[in-house]
Formats: sequence, C-alpha cells, structure tokens
Amino acid sequence: MPFEESSFSERVKTFLVTSAGFLLDGYDLSVISFASTFIYKEFSLSATEYGLLLSASLMGMIPGSIIFGYLSDKLGRKKVLGLDLFFFLVFGALASFSNNFIELFASRLLLGVGIGGDYPISSTFMSELSPSNSRGKYLTASVSMYWIGTAISGLVTLLFLSQGPYFWRYVFLIGALFFVTSHFV
Repeated sequence: MPFEESSFSERVKTFLVTSAGFLLDGYDLSVISFASTFIYKEFSLSATEYGLLLSASLMGMIPGSIIFGYLSDKLGRKKVLGLDLFFFLVFGALASFSNNFIELFASRLLLGVGIGGDYPISSTFMSELSPSNSRGKYLTASVSMYWIGTAISGLVTLLFLSQGPYFWRYVFLIGALFFVTSHFV
C-alpha cells in the first residue's frame, strides 16, 4: 500500500522504524565520548589504542555503508534493515561485556558496520515510503532523530555516572537494548 493511502498509525510506525536507526546512530556514536575517559583508565590504554577505540565505529561505517547498501538493493531494504539493526543489539551488547581493548575495539568496529549500513538503508527507505509532497519533512524529521539519540546518550550517561567507573558498561548495554524497543514498535 502506498504511504499516502496508509492509515495514520501505519505512517507513524513506518516513520518510527525507519528513524530508529538514526536515533541509535546518534546514541552509539556519542556515548563513546562520555565513556572513553573511564575506559582509558580501566584498560590502561596507550594513546594509539585510545585513538583506535574512539574511531572504531567510524572505521566500521565505511564497509558497513558499502555492504549494507549493496545488500539492500539486492535483497530489499526491509529485510536488510532488520539485519542492520540486529548489529546494534549484538555488538552494542558485546561492547558492554568487553574485558579488554581488543574485545571492545572489535565490538565497536562491528557496531560501526551496522551504523554505516543504517545510512543508505534508513534514508532511502524513508524517502521511498514518504508522500512525495512532504518527503523533505519526513526525511528531516527522520535524520533529526540522530540528535535526539545524542541527547539521550548524555542523559543516560548522567543517570548511570553514579554507578562508578564501570557505568560505561550500562550505557553501552542501554544502547543495545534500544534495538529491542525500536525494532518491535
């Protein structure tokens, strides 16, 4: 059914599902900046390791956008969107349980693959499903979810900071759990 002919609740659900990736992107790309100082101390990172940790997700975004963009054209955006968001759950959770730099770097790198995959999938999917006369509004609102995710990461960090130096494990896990609520709206 074309977006213009769908019910209001179907439009809201479509918007929320396609925008969830942007919210998760904002959350996960921002939360590392809040947690990095504590991780640096806990794992006694060198300057090189610290830099790699901070850029791991950004590095993963490059192959993620290429791989998921290609797969979404071949298999369909709806199928690949679920796989993409699954990366947020698995590798966000693994990041929270990391015991050393290698585990944390690998999980953040693979989380970045999911983040990179989200950009070509969510924006194209939203564009395809938006009414042509208001496509710009829907896309702007969808991409704006990134900044809401960034704000949420700050608030979640503030709430869990009192849990001590391991608070970062909780905020990473919360990011992974956002997948559950966003994917099953």
